[in-house]
Order: sequence, then C-alpha cells, then structure tokens
Amino acid sequence: MVDTPGLLLKAKVLTADIQDRDGAKQLFSEIKEQMPRLSLIWADGGYRGKLIVWVAAQCLWILEIVKRNDREKVFKVLPKRWIVERTRPLVESKSAIEQRLRKKNRIKRGLALSFNVNLDAQTPQNLISKQALRQFGPQAVLPSREFDTWLTEAVCGSISEERNEKLRCWSQAPSARSAHPREDHLIPLMVAAGAAQEEKGVRVYHEDSFFGGITVSSYRFGELQKAE
Repeated sequence: MVDTPGLLLKAKVLTADIQDRDGAKQLFSEIKEQMPRLSLIWADGGYRGKLIVWVAAQCLWILEIVKRNDREKVFKVLPKRWIVERTRPLVESKSAIEQRLRKKNRIKRGLALSFNVNLDAQTPQNLISKQALRQFGPQAVLPSREFDTWLTEAVCGSISEERNEKLRCWSQAPSARSAHPREDHLIPLMVAAGAAQEEKGVRVYHEDSFFGGITVSSYRFGELQKAE
C-alpha cells in the first residue's frame, strides 16, 4: 500500500493460497487505527466486489476501483495505477544502491588495513592468502614454521581490530622478514582481513613439507557463498 506520491505505507506478505481481497482485509484492519485521516483508496480490478462494501462498513473508507477501458486497443497508462507500479522499481533501485555502497565499503575497509589507514565499513568478504618465503631449502624450515605459527594465531585467534593490529605489526613477528622480505607479500591477506572485520579466520590449507620442509598455510574469512 502506497500514498499518492508512491511512498510505501504498509506491506504485507501472504502465502499463495490467500486471495488478494482477503489479504487486503488483513492489511486494512492493521492500519485503520494508524491512519485516521485516510478516506479514499484506489485499487485495481482484483479488489472489486464485496471488499468495497467491507471497507466502507469496517473502515469507513471509499475503495475506488480503477478500471481498464476495454475499448482501448493499445497500451495506455491507467490513472492512479502507475503510482503503485513505480514503487517497486524505486525500492529495487534503492536496494541496488545499498549493495554497491556495501561493496565499496568492503573494499575501503580492506585497503585501510593494508595501508594502515582507519576507515569505517562493516561487510565481510571471503578471500584466501598464502604466505611466501624469502629463502628455500633447509635454512627456511625453522623461520617458516615460526612465522606460520604466529600468522595462524593472529588470523584465526582474534577478530576485528585486535586482528588488524596484529597484522599491522607483522614485521615484529618471529622470522617475519625471512618469510616476507617486503610488505606487498601480505597485502592480499591484509585486504581480506580488513574486509572480514568480525568474521572469523579459518585455516583451510596447511603443509609443513612444502619444497622440502617449508611450512605454508592458507586462510579464509567468513562463509563461502553459493552462486545463485
């Protein structure tokens, strides 16, 4: 139900076995005390019949049916009908804008952590990151194990700002510079963690014999979403 400019006043979701006219009675019964100034309602042909009498008796309103002119052979916008017809696109457009804003904020929050800038956004994101090592061979066994242990605790053992703060100080972790000579190695992980916010990190892959003894892990934030 919308007002004359098309703004939503009340919505009621019904099961498929309830006729529109019966659903209208439920809706009108709910709003009649809330809208004392209401006097006239326009509706399409699906609401004609006994509902008009019921509305007059129970709500003291006039229910006017906007009829189609059967003599018209081409499409013609019916008076008043177009108002409610345009409301749904307006609502869907608002939803699409909100989705774009959530996506934008998700990206901003992820980048905020990687560049150590505080921005406000609250939508989780599912991303995976794998650590890389500066050196390979036997000399990398211990550094990779130490850094992987720290990284797993930081990613999976904390959330939100606590996790972000640990990752910001990653260079102070055991064997950090041996595992990652430059910051850009960890940017994918930081973007994911920053976007995840309250979502818990989960280790989805772990191996301690990579290239002859190197320890590596992969992480995921949030739940994987099924493709629609």
